[in-house]
Amino acid sequence: LKAGKALDERKAEIRIQFKAPPHKPGQEPFPRNELVIRLQPNEAFYMKVNSKSPGLSTALMETEMDLTYQERYEGVTIPDAYERLILDVIRGDHQHFVRRDELTAAWKIFT
Repeated sequence: LKAGKALDERKAEIRIQFKAPPHKPGQEPFPRNELVIRLQPNEAFYMKVNSKSPGLSTALMETEMDLTYQERYEGVTIPDAYERLILDVIRGDHQHFVRRDELTAAWKIFT
């Protein structure tokens, strides 16, 4: 997990790097497979996978399986996180908010 402030890019994502595959001594190590879940901006799921290149060759190549929401769902407006919350307030949907009795009980536990 990497986090910080005042970085060059503004983004929130989860990167899971899998254990590196074994390699022979003297051989260049293979890159790790990686699952990336981008929360904002431009929500996406993608996975970088080492796979055998097509044909008779035994060489590995990095392949990317990509689901970028803006590319997959063209023409659909995908609201931002705060836009969704404000819309829930307008609709009267309370599932993302804490009730007063829950909040009071939580304060009793932590204070």
